[in-house]
Amino acid sequence: MKISCKFHVTLFILVFISLGCYNDYAQIKIIFTSIDYNTEDVRAVICDFDGSNRIDLGFNKTYLPVWFNDKILFNSDTYMWECDTAGNNLKQLPEGFRISVSNDKTKFAFYNSKGIAISDSSGKIIKQILVDAWEDITITWSKDDEMISFYNPELDICYLFKLSNDSLMVFGDSIYHPLWNKKNDKILYNKITDEGFFDVMLIDSLGSKNPVRINSEKELAVVPVWSNSGEKIAYLSAAAEPEEEWITDMLTSKLILYDLNTSASIILTERAGFTDQAFPQIFFDENDEYIYFTSINDNGMGALTRINLNFLNNSDLSGQLPIQIEIISKDSSVDDRFPQVKKF
Repeated sequence: MKISCKFHVTLFILVFISLGCYNDYAQIKIIFTSIDYNTEDVRAVICDFDGSNRIDLGFNKTYLPVWFNDKILFNSDTYMWECDTAGNNLKQLPEGFRISVSNDKTKFAFYNSKGIAISDSSGKIIKQILVDAWEDITITWSKDDEMISFYNPELDICYLFKLSNDSLMVFGDSIYHPLWNKKNDKILYNKITDEGFFDVMLIDSLGSKNPVRINSEKELAVVPVWSNSGEKIAYLSAAAEPEEEWITDMLTSKLILYDLNTSASIILTERAGFTDQAFPQIFFDENDEYIYFTSINDNGMGALTRINLNFLNNSDLSGQLPIQIEIISKDSSVDDRFPQVKKF
């Protein structure tokens, strides 16, 4: 049978585009925490874009991996560790936990027995901060990396610590996880209400006296994060109690996306899972093409999940829109949580 040149050219173009897309996604890696309740195994893990090629990054009881340039940092019961994307070149770092990487990726902060420490890219501690901080709250960095935030549980105050002169500034009462917008001076944070609910609040700049609540009243609106464009905010609206039949500690949650330009919100899914004392739990990829989170599968386990945000057409969040939800985790009997994504 004779095949025309035109067909050959069309086929070549299709194959080229397909291979180009595959190669693009093949360079994406996902790190997360995986729990096997049958073996009581908790490990920091990495996988490919499609959930394949899972590699344990550490031994049992390692968790909460974070990206640090092309390296990965994670916690164990006592020490912090560093490795590459194959789980090789494992390096023990100082004693500490709950790692928070600076915006310029040259430093990371963490809790230790003395308070809060700052390490450089080699893992060497360059500053030890003697403060009484609530270790359930993740440290956050200001936009310019000049300050870190921490929470004092006795005074019920969120502080900002300026690294250059070791000075303290009060950010506010009953506030957690202040996050600076990458594109402007706006700051996002979580605040507990007098009634015991949680609000997602937004201010125009540091020191602003006019915060705006973006969630509904009397919600458990938690773990808000910025998109990389700085134009959207994602957060979870959690249920008050876990499902009784589940062995996990997750709360069923709505994943909500808020648009700063239109002040409109959309519920992306009502099957997201929230874990107390963990932050961040929502992750935008570098182009804000996908949003990653933990969903709850039919076994009540966590599953790595993403939603393609291209349906938004970069603007409107109103109306009924087709939302594509993709489960990345392959084994529904294993609990996978807290995805963080990097493209190489």
